[in-house]
Amino acid sequence: MRSLWPARTTLAEGIRFQVLHANNFTVDALETSRDAKEALLLELQADIAVLVGPIPHAISDEQVEQCYGLFCAAARNYQAQYPRSPDMRMIGMDSVRRSNLVHAQTLEHLRARDSMFDPNENFEPLAIGALSSYKELICAAVEQLVSVQFTR
Repeated sequence: MRSLWPARTTLAEGIRFQVLHANNFTVDALETSRDAKEALLLELQADIAVLVGPIPHAISDEQVEQCYGLFCAAARNYQAQYPRSPDMRMIGMDSVRRSNLVHAQTLEHLRARDSMFDPNENFEPLAIGALSSYKELICAAVEQLVSVQFTR
């Protein structure tokens, strides 16, 4: 009998599987998964805030590298919340080129997050674009998380 789940999957496939087979999960199991994912994201935000502190200063290259490591670990742990999610492999930050899909998706994610904030709430719009390096995008993501953390 063939498995419903392929040997290698993506986070999107894990989410799709969970949505399509939602009737196979109890409400308690879905709520536990939701709470675990939220806890992971809150922990990521807190860990990054501790690592870089309030943002009026420049973030060092070493801090950006450490934050990237935190992002990678959180992504793996987040994906593990979905049924039969496999190991998630990450590439080094310097390996992501501007032409890479990862770069484009990260930029779109950052722009979407940026649009969530009211310009009247002391949030500066991000100074990033398609010509930004991936490291600059990660730095912008860190600045977003920390600015939200310290303005609450």
